[in-house]
Parts: sequence; C-alpha cells; structure tokens
Amino acid sequence: MSLRHIYSSKEFHSGIPEVGKMKWLQELREFDVKKKSVGFELSQLGELTELGQLGICNLETVASKKEANDAKLKDKRNLKELELVWGRGEQTIDGDVLEGLQPPPNLSKLSIINYGFAAGPCWLCSDISIKRLESLHLEGISWDTLPSFEQLPHLTNLKLKNIAGMRVFGPGFCGLTERSFMHLKRIEIWNMRELEEWVEGPNGPLFSRLESIVCLHCPLISSFFFLECCTNLCRLRIVDCPKLSQLPPLPRSSTLTDCSVNKEFSRGLTYDGKYLSAKDYEGPLAFQNMDRVEAIYIRGSPHVSLSVSDLQKMKSLRILIATGCGSMFSAEWFNPVVLEELAVHDKSLDEENISVAAGLIPEVAMSNSLHPGSFQLEEMVVESISAVLIAPICRRLAAILHKLEFCDDQVTETFTEEQEQALNLLTSLQSLDFTSCKLRSLPRLYGLSSLTELSIFKCDGIQSLPSKEDLPASLLLLGVSGCSREIKEQAQKLKEANPCLFVRQRYF
Repeated sequence: MSLRHIYSSKEFHSGIPEVGKMKWLQELREFDVKKKSVGFELSQLGELTELGQLGICNLETVASKKEANDAKLKDKRNLKELELVWGRGEQTIDGDVLEGLQPPPNLSKLSIINYGFAAGPCWLCSDISIKRLESLHLEGISWDTLPSFEQLPHLTNLKLKNIAGMRVFGPGFCGLTERSFMHLKRIEIWNMRELEEWVEGPNGPLFSRLESIVCLHCPLISSFFFLECCTNLCRLRIVDCPKLSQLPPLPRSSTLTDCSVNKEFSRGLTYDGKYLSAKDYEGPLAFQNMDRVEAIYIRGSPHVSLSVSDLQKMKSLRILIATGCGSMFSAEWFNPVVLEELAVHDKSLDEENISVAAGLIPEVAMSNSLHPGSFQLEEMVVESISAVLIAPICRRLAAILHKLEFCDDQVTETFTEEQEQALNLLTSLQSLDFTSCKLRSLPRLYGLSSLTELSIFKCDGIQSLPSKEDLPASLLLLGVSGCSREIKEQAQKLKEANPCLFVRQRYF
C-alpha cells in the first residue's frame, strides 16, 4: 500500500491495525501499543521506514529494551518529530526501554511523557546523539539530571511540565550550567508544584535572548527578577502563580506584543500590542511600543502605574476605560484629543476628588493650544457631572460626542443654569444615561436635537421628569429602572402624549 498521509484525528491513527503494512506512511500521530491485540505490537513500527512524525503511547506495556528495539526508531532517517508516552503512574518492567527507543540523529522535535525512572537515556543525557534537536518537551519525569542543553546547539524550544523534585530552575541545578541557556528562545514551565525559584547566573543575564516565556500553575514560585533583562521578549504568559507577592516588572521591550500576567485566570494583565487590559493588577505597565495601543481597559487596579513617557507615545489610543484606578491619570501629561471612547470611574475617591475626569477633562478641553474640532471623543462615561458640563468643554464635544453617561455622581443634586445650558450644546448627542446618581431633578433637554435615547437607572431621588416641551422631538426611547413610582407614572404619561415614544421600564 502506497498511502503516505492520513488526514484524521489521533484517535483514528491509533486504531489502525497492522499499520506496518503501510510501508510508505510518513505520518502516524499516535500508535497505541496493545500487546494483547494482534496488529498493535511495537514491531509494527519497524516496517515504517519513511515516517517523519510519530507518536507512541502505552509504552508501559513494553517489557524490555530488546522489545523496544523492534520499533527501529534509530533507522528512520526521515523522522523529525517523536512523542513517547507512558501511562500516568505506570512503571515499565525494564528501565532500559527508553534506551531502546533511541531516535535518529537528525530528529528536530522530541517529547517524553511520564517516563517513571530516575535517570534519562544516555542518548539524551550523557552521550548525546540527537544534536540537531530544536524542541524538547519533558513531562511527568523525576530525573536527577536534566539533559546538557549546551550540547544541543540548535535547541531553541524547551517545555518542562509536572517534573517532581525540581525546586530551582537555572544554572547550578539539575546539572544545568550557564551555557545551557545560550541558544534558548522559548521556555514553557507548567504544573511545577515544587518549583520555588527561577534564577539567573552569577555572571550576568542568561535569558536576554528569550522571545517567549510561559509559566503556568506553579504555586510556590515567588519571583521573576530576570524579566527586566529580557529585551527581546515577544510573548509572556504567567498564570496561577499565587506566591508572587507582586507581579514582576515587565521588560522595556519594543517587541512585546503578547502579554498575560495573571495570578488567576480572571485577574491580571493582558496585552497584545493593540489592546491592554488590567484587572486587579499591581505593577508598572512599561512597554516601548505604546504608540500602537488602540484600547486600554483597567479595572480595580488602584496602584497601577503608567509612565509619562509611555503615555505621551499613545498616538493610536482610541478607547480608554478605567474603573477603580485611584489617581492614575493627570491632566498635566495626558492628552485625550484622539480618544473616541472614554470611561473613567472610581468610587474609592472622596468627595473632594470625586472623579479623575474632574481634573483630566477641563484642563485639556479648555486648553488654548487645541484648535476647535480637535476632539474625537464619541463616547464618554464619567462620575462627575460638574466636571463635564462646562460650556468650553461641551463646545469642544458638540460635533462628535454621541454617547454620554454619568455614573455614581454622589455630589450633584440639581443642575445649575450654566450646566443645563452647557449640556444643551451637545447637539450630536444620541444617548444620555444617568446611573446611580444623587440627582433630585433632571435638566431640560430642549437643545439635544439628535437625542434618541434617555436612560435613568437607580436614581431614586429624582422626583420628576422634564415635560414634553422640554424634551427633544427626536427622542424615541425612554428607559426608567430602579426609580420612584412617580417617575414611572410620569414616563407612562409621556408615552400617552407621544405615541412614537417607546418607554422601557423594569421594576425591582
């Protein structure tokens, strides 16, 4: 049979009996050794001389090195990728079985999973024969000594997963030296339950060439001090490492475009070059290429910091949403003239500094250095009514602001005449929301000629709605939820007076 490729799942591959008859097969993603089933003996692989990719499972059933030799892996000159898998918790009868599974010298990718003996094979750990290896994955092993990576000059990818007894990763441990890390570009460490430290060498940075670092589910690891030296880093993933008292300083890298630093999956920092999200994150956001960032979402991170120089480079920023971030922003250096969407909200601030927007927007909007029409802000969510409803600000926003929400303003109870006049300058406003505010009354909205939606949510202090004459004829939707019964009755009367008006109510 001249079949070379089988485009199907691993499960299908593993269920092919007498696969040795397919002598031209170049890919066998999974072969399950089943000694009690005819056609699934390890010797079936001995006939497949053209294999380029091979995965072997159930190796715990192989009794001896002699039986392992029947696979003739060493003779498969085209073999580039090899995965060797033992059953979890199982032990082979003969510790030399892995010696008999020696691959050819031109192998480029190797995975060894759940091999339960204390030492690795000679062909990998002492008299290394696969010097062209580029990728190595070791999982579920407990070897006293790891392979001598410096003797693998082409090794760029290393993945270590669930390795028992490893408390320190770095030079001087498990047989590793400073030269072991000279060529590595990508390192992944998974489920290392005993790992406490990832250390540098005494003679300076060892990991400066790293382009990708992944560290997942290492409950005892407490620091990544070397990260600042990883100036070539493109990808960083740190997830579920609860012993990290503070998430590490990130490298000032011009290449980092894929970053996720999370104490658990829902909390931490995520960055992909265009979008930056931080939730319950404490630490600096230091990136060289902030000029590409289009959106920033920050929540519950009162101590998060962004340097002045980074923020000055944010030429592409269009969306900024920040909740519970203390006094992170300052009008002295932040210029939101290119923003299309802004939400700045912090319930933790006291009444004297009720909103970040109170200090941010007025100074920028009223700056003489900005020409009319320079604002691009289309959506805005802020806490402070008094910070936004100022005539110079509203003139700047009049032509482009489409959505405005006041959320959790616990200071303003009534609108002054000046604030009402400023609000009615927003002739492009289409949606206006009041959420959880202390207001006792609403302003007249006669000048909002583009307004189609008005929403009032959890403002139980409001006693009356604007009259029909004080509402714009363009209004199509009135939402009233969590308010007094009087307000809801007035909303229904407005609907009766204007059949085109849809009233949406929700009772709590």
